[in-house]
Amino acid sequence: MKNLNIIGTSHIAKQSIREIHRAFVEDKPDIVCVELDRARFLSLFQKQDRKITLKDMKVGGFGFLFMLIGRWLQKKLGAQVGIVPGADMKSAVVLAKKTKAKLYLIDLPIQRTLYKLSTEVSMWEKIRLIGHIIFSPLSKKNREFSKSFNLNKVPTDDLINKIISDMRLKFPKLFKVLLDDRNEYMAKQLKHLAKTYPDKKILAVIGAGHKNDINLILNPNILPGAKVFLRNSQTGKFLFVFRDNKPTIPHPNQWSLVGGGIEKGETPLQAIKRETKEETGIELKNFKLISKEQYRKPVHIYLAETNAKIKDIKLTESPKAKYFTLDQALKINTITIIKDYIKKNRKLLEN
Repeated sequence: MKNLNIIGTSHIAKQSIREIHRAFVEDKPDIVCVELDRARFLSLFQKQDRKITLKDMKVGGFGFLFMLIGRWLQKKLGAQVGIVPGADMKSAVVLAKKTKAKLYLIDLPIQRTLYKLSTEVSMWEKIRLIGHIIFSPLSKKNREFSKSFNLNKVPTDDLINKIISDMRLKFPKLFKVLLDDRNEYMAKQLKHLAKTYPDKKILAVIGAGHKNDINLILNPNILPGAKVFLRNSQTGKFLFVFRDNKPTIPHPNQWSLVGGGIEKGETPLQAIKRETKEETGIELKNFKLISKEQYRKPVHIYLAETNAKIKDIKLTESPKAKYFTLDQALKINTITIIKDYIKKNRKLLEN
């Protein structure tokens, strides 16, 4: 959609406000879409915080509790950087009014989302989430991470993907409600507007955690993929390739598997044979399809064996390659989604 520009923001980052201002100056949008519903929009422009009423309890106990924790956390983090939570959305709304751009609120109604949290998330997942909120700050790893996290900047795509992937594995239903359902809804609004107003410039301001998935939903031509666990027939170790340090590619500076997109007219098997030869110089015939995973695009996972040594591998897309055991792959900087796959399918890979 050439007439649509999506900005991924942090609701308390000064960087986000600067990027929004820059987009208005450079793009001069005719239509501005923000990640708000009517209730959050009205709340954002109230001079005083809206008081909690009995009506709020209609979303259910867990949804109500989640709302209270979310408000408290955003205020606390906002106070640390001197930014009122939601300043990014407010800036976009104010600039839309100033430039006479038409404003659209594209998010799912917050009451519906909170109600779904109460009704669709299992009791066990709710208990685990509360435990995570209470005890995760005590973890040394989490404390060190929070110290290094810059609240004034929008997190990188790689960091966002890692956090979401980790949390989605722990709390799948929660993330379906908070991310997936809302992404589908917002993507539908944006798609409708882009088709209705093909000659208008549209600017969408949404949370950075939503941007990649919404882009994928709006661009169904993004190719499905094929990846292969290449096992050394002599050592039993698996070949991993290290991704370049390019901010424009997904997962830079991390270990990954050989593989890539399935081109138009190719079968998944043809694609993985081509990708393996292109990326490593290894020409193999016997690939075993072990699973088909549905991430944000379908990915075919293969298993194959090779007797190639590292010195025999001719890399074309990666700076280095190395054989690792599955235990080693779980300890090094391997892409999180691959680690998750190894944990779930270890017996399948080792057989």
